[in-house]
Amino acid sequence: TYAIKDTDIEGIHVTKGYYMGFRNKSIVVCVKDKIEALYGLVASMVDDNSAILTVIVGEDVSDSEESQLSEVLFEKYPELEIDIKRGQQPVYSFLIGVE
Repeated sequence: TYAIKDTDIEGIHVTKGYYMGFRNKSIVVCVKDKIEALYGLVASMVDDNSAILTVIVGEDVSDSEESQLSEVLFEKYPELEIDIKRGQQPVYSFLIGVE
């Protein structure tokens, strides 16, 4: 999701209009670009025990952004089974699950 105002949360500076990535109700990334937010969040979630990465893409993500993230994720995580679906959810650019 994106920030609606400048603030500091849990030691992370949040800038209005920037995209935030949450893991277990805590902010792990806050950056200007939603795709970079996705990469940062995925990196914080994947570990040596991970086998499956699922990304559900929201309505604000363009086809070209989806293609870009797909290419990068498959290249960066060749050991994972990766499933990218169009969910068209209105509030969140991405919903991410790692198993």
